[in-house]
Amino acid sequence: MKLMLSTFVTGIFFATLQMSYFFSLQTLLTSTIFSYFSLVLCWFIGAIVGLRFFKFMDEKVILILSVVAYYLFLITLFFNRFNTTLLPIYVVLITISSIYAGYFFPFQSKFFKKINYLFLIENNGFVLGIILSYILFMFYGIGFLELCPAIIFSILFMIKTCINVKFQ
Repeated sequence: MKLMLSTFVTGIFFATLQMSYFFSLQTLLTSTIFSYFSLVLCWFIGAIVGLRFFKFMDEKVILILSVVAYYLFLITLFFNRFNTTLLPIYVVLITISSIYAGYFFPFQSKFFKKINYLFLIENNGFVLGIILSYILFMFYGIGFLELCPAIIFSILFMIKTCINVKFQ
């Protein structure tokens, strides 16, 4: 049960982080399709990096790095609104944030009898996270971008440490 809760909240975390990046890019940088596809491509690249190169890193470090990269992105974007020359920096930060997605699945799969259950639980959290992100962004706007990733990260970190869902 604890592992399922951790996996479900991880799905919410991934969705919240992705939607926060998306809304930030669309609101504070540019509303072109290029920014959206940059986000998607960087997320995939980061996930591949997480799958291939960070197999033996500490999960806490990768999880914290994911949130730190987002807030560096957000701070840089706030102080340089509509400055597309900084897009390469944003691309690197998005990629760093998504490394945890690639790291998460192979290591969590050890704890599930079937990988289908892992994907089902995480995906349900992801869907809920997308729905919550849209609703919260509509009501809170920039406040959502500033607070929601940190709140979801804190909940996830607390679940993983307080109820003994071990970090690998």
